[in-house]
Amino acid sequence: MPMKVRLYSISLALLCAVLVAPLIAQAKPAVKPPVAKPAAGSEAAPPKKVSPPVSAPASESDDEADENPEVKSEAKPETKPEVESTKNESAPALVVTPPPADADEPQNHHYLRGGLMATNTYYIDPVINPGLFAGFYRPFAKYAYNEKYSATARGLLTVKHYIEPIGARQQTKGTGSFEILAAEAKYDRHTFTAGRSFYMIEQGLLFANFADGFGYTGRFPFGQLRGFATYSAEYGAAACALNVTGCNGDPGPFVNTPNLLPDSGVQNSGRRIFFAAEYYTPEYLGAQATAYALYSRDMISEDASRTKYAYHPWYGGLGLRGYIVNSNLRYRADMIYQGGSTYNLVLNGVSAPATISAMAALVNFTYNLPVLTQYDSQLTAEVAAGSGDADASRMTNASQSNTDGSYTAFHNFGSFSGGLALKPRLANLQVVRLGTYFRPLKPNFALRNLAVQLKYSYYRKSVAPGGISDPAATEASSDVGHAGDLAVTFNPMADLQFFWGFGVFKPGSAYPVLNFDGTDGQAWRYAHLISLTLIF
Repeated sequence: MPMKVRLYSISLALLCAVLVAPLIAQAKPAVKPPVAKPAAGSEAAPPKKVSPPVSAPASESDDEADENPEVKSEAKPETKPEVESTKNESAPALVVTPPPADADEPQNHHYLRGGLMATNTYYIDPVINPGLFAGFYRPFAKYAYNEKYSATARGLLTVKHYIEPIGARQQTKGTGSFEILAAEAKYDRHTFTAGRSFYMIEQGLLFANFADGFGYTGRFPFGQLRGFATYSAEYGAAACALNVTGCNGDPGPFVNTPNLLPDSGVQNSGRRIFFAAEYYTPEYLGAQATAYALYSRDMISEDASRTKYAYHPWYGGLGLRGYIVNSNLRYRADMIYQGGSTYNLVLNGVSAPATISAMAALVNFTYNLPVLTQYDSQLTAEVAAGSGDADASRMTNASQSNTDGSYTAFHNFGSFSGGLALKPRLANLQVVRLGTYFRPLKPNFALRNLAVQLKYSYYRKSVAPGGISDPAATEASSDVGHAGDLAVTFNPMADLQFFWGFGVFKPGSAYPVLNFDGTDGQAWRYAHLISLTLIF
């Protein structure tokens, strides 16, 4: 055999050996490294298959709100679909696997994220015409260690500019404040929060606001416990830099608040302390019960010889949420009683103490339609009612409003979604809302997160002679009026959201035919809201 042919045969054999050897090595069964046994008392049980929960309490989404604090709306975006791996995809010829880490070696994981959430809004109604531009700019940062300890800081810079001057209002105004400055620690089933954060109880009606304090969440076999003790973060003009509203706060007609719907807003609670507790039972037969309580103490400083405004309410409530037959029909119901003490309105300058005895109830249903399922079509129904007081003509203040007897009008410190044009509070009001929600372009991947929502609202007074949160409803009639809302939300990507809302309201006979200035008291009202939120 010639030398060249012999050398070629040897080279070909070596090449084949180099290529085939790794394949033979991979074909051999891999020897699993020894796994360290868990210490006594640690959780090592394999995961069990459980039925999907009824719904998660609001506090379980706090981390997500801190990291990606987008404006909450009822039209929720769809998450990006996962890419399915094909079975015909060929595996690489050689996979190098790093040696397993020592089970006893601690691994430290650090997470740091920072950015800016910018929400630019344009608001217009019959009074604010041609409109108001409001920019809400929130720089934020979050640090987490081992997914156990975390710290979050978020500021708020608000810039408001009225297109034309309106009365004595400052045409252009800016203010800054700290919205969140909190730390969190997780120990097994326990979560502790300390600092300025967004605290909420039940659906958010009783309390949903930023405050300074401490929070706790505990998950146990017998259910879940939540609670907090907070101060309303109002430190006066001398220390206005610490106020949650800053030194130049201006509530204005619209305040953008993450985690809350655009047609609702937080209430200015003044200088108050709050204590809250909430309990959720385990899910049973598709239902989950809850019980909660809230106590608020007014920290106002008053002279005994003058008119008093202190308002000290407490609340106790029971709720039930779940689904009927299957998860296509979901519901939530709450019944709340309010007690406490306040002061009546008197004419002789001496404040008369009075007891509080009020109630509220809320029920809502969401039904996933069996037709047009490719568009996520839903029907919604909501009923809410808050008690009133016959001899309280105004609901703007909870104290110095009633003239005789117990004060029976319901007041809350949280948020209530009642319509963009009226934006009512639940005091002395009954509301019925019917709506629909769908994503008309969901089959189109680029426009799948465009959602549309329509709602009709009907308002009545609980007590005809009493007032409501709108001081213009001065007539002793139960007919407050009707309203309609249209909302369009589009999330083309996770860090970009567009919202357009339009609401109309037709006042009923609870409003005078003519206002004191001669204008039509029952004229149609409207409200436009356009916002664009970007997260950098």
